[in-house]
Amino acid sequence: MRLLFSNISRPKDASKIVAAITNRKLSSCQKAVALICRYRDWHELESSVSIAHTSSVTPNAHPIEPTLKLAEILQVSWGDALYALTASRLWGPPSREPQFHLEQRIALFERTDLKPSKPREPGAIGRVKSAGWSNEPVILKSFKRGGGAKIITHKHPNSVVADFEYVSPRHSVALFIPMRFYLPYGHWSESDGARVIFSRDYLPMWRLREGQTPERMNPLERIKGSQEFYWNDGNTPWNSRAIYDREIERLRSFRLLGLPKIVDTLPMFVRDDRLSNIKDALDQLGDGAQIP
Repeated sequence: MRLLFSNISRPKDASKIVAAITNRKLSSCQKAVALICRYRDWHELESSVSIAHTSSVTPNAHPIEPTLKLAEILQVSWGDALYALTASRLWGPPSREPQFHLEQRIALFERTDLKPSKPREPGAIGRVKSAGWSNEPVILKSFKRGGGAKIITHKHPNSVVADFEYVSPRHSVALFIPMRFYLPYGHWSESDGARVIFSRDYLPMWRLREGQTPERMNPLERIKGSQEFYWNDGNTPWNSRAIYDREIERLRSFRLLGLPKIVDTLPMFVRDDRLSNIKDALDQLGDGAQIP
C-alpha cells in the first residue's frame, strides 16, 4: 500500500537519516524512500503530498518488505537497512523496547539468511539435555552422529556437545538472538565524557553522549578509556533472569532504536563452524567491510 503524507517533511527527514546511516548520497536515498513508499521516484512523491491526506503510517510497524527493498536499492546490509528505517521514523515514532527490536531482527533473519531449517540441519533450533544446560534452546551449526553437535548458545557462538545430548524438539522452537550479541557487559569512559557500551567480547556497540542520539558503532573501532563492568562470568544474564531483566532495563534507559552491528554476524556462525568468537568473524570481514 502506498504511504500518503500531508507534507514532505517526514520523507525528506527520513531520507537524510538514511543517508547518514548508510553513507549513501542523499539523492539515492530520496529515490529509495520514494520507491519503498510505492512511488515511481522522488518527484512523484513530492507531487502527491496533500494537506488533505491523513497519515497512513502505522507506528511501530514491522517494515520487513521495505527493509529488504532498501537494502537491495542501496546495496547495504539487511541489518543496516532495518536500523536506518527504524531511525528514520518513516513509519512513525519507533518503539524503544529492546524486545521489539529483537523481534524485528529475528523476523528479518527468518526472511533472509536464517530461514527455518529442518531438524539437525544448520540453523535448526534445538535443546541440550545435559547437566548444567537447563534445557536451554541452542542454534545448531552442524550435527554428526558419533561426532557431536556444534551449537551456538547465549554463552558462546561455538560450543560442542555429544550427539546424544543435542535434542530436536517435537514442537518447533522460535529462533532467538544469543544474549552475547546484544547485551552490554560494561562501558568505557572516553576523555570527552562519552560512554562506549561494549559487549562481553569487548567490542563497542553504542556510544552515548549527553543530549544526543546514541551512535551505533563499528565494532572494530578501537576505544581508549577507563572501563566499568555491569556483571561478571560468575553471575551472567543467561544464568540469571534478574540480571537479564536488569540489563534489558539498562538498554531501555539508553533509549536505543535498534540492535548493535554485532548481531548481523550471527548467520556467519551458522555457516562457518570454524569461527570461534565474534572478533574472528569481524576480523574475517576486515575493516570497513559490509556485514552480510
